[in-house]
Amino acid sequence: GTISSVILARVLGPDGKGIFAVCTLIPFLIVTVFDFGVVPSSAYFLARRRHPPGEVLGNNILFAGALGTAGVVLGAVAISLLRATAFAAVPPACLYGCLLLAPLQIFFLFVQAVPLGLQRFADYNRAAVLRSAFFLIGTVMLVWAPPGGALYALAASAFAWGLAGLVLFAETRLLAGRPVLRLRRSYLREVSRFGLQSHVGNLLSYLNYRGDLLLVNWLLGPAAAGFYSVSVLIAEQLWIFTNAVQPALFHPVAAENELPFTTDGWPG
Repeated sequence: GTISSVILARVLGPDGKGIFAVCTLIPFLIVTVFDFGVVPSSAYFLARRRHPPGEVLGNNILFAGALGTAGVVLGAVAISLLRATAFAAVPPACLYGCLLLAPLQIFFLFVQAVPLGLQRFADYNRAAVLRSAFFLIGTVMLVWAPPGGALYALAASAFAWGLAGLVLFAETRLLAGRPVLRLRRSYLREVSRFGLQSHVGNLLSYLNYRGDLLLVNWLLGPAAAGFYSVSVLIAEQLWIFTNAVQPALFHPVAAENELPFTTDGWPG
């Protein structure tokens, strides 16, 4: 991922890198809003063996289709309202084109929750590695070899998310079995109840970490946003190790049939 970022920064320059950073932030924001806690809750219920893997996979695919479509529609409306102000310096083709990333990302993340819930961490991590590898390949082919602009970088990102999603689905189908493409109300009810408890907090946290890039682009322009996005990326590399701990701890604990506590609440 760092190699891809270096190539993009060198080829696109500050303005192009800023446009790319803003346009990739928009679909991530859509995903965060329309995630509704499906990823952590579905992985949790899989770890608890509350629902069969095929049912979780099939319902997550249905959720991804519905939420991805809603995200694209509402994202297009929001861009139309803010294009002349917050996104005045961003080309319209990049603004509307980046919306196609949202359903690809939602599909990838919702399917990736299945190997996470099954505690198949090698499969879960391999999907993320493949996505970064595909993005590097797409960046070299579309941005570096024939120097292209931010729109080509977005195409490379779509190539990576789409191809990685197909590979992930094929591998997850082998783990979970045939997906049950039929909405189960019990699953929807449990996932919604569990996921919404943390969804608002996750959304506010994401806006706290990412909303500043939109402000920088709005107030100072794409070039400043490009420099700012690179500096933030360097600082956030410190999160790599801590972010790896959470899924490796949470889901094995969730899979325990009996919690290691006595009836009075103290460790047994």
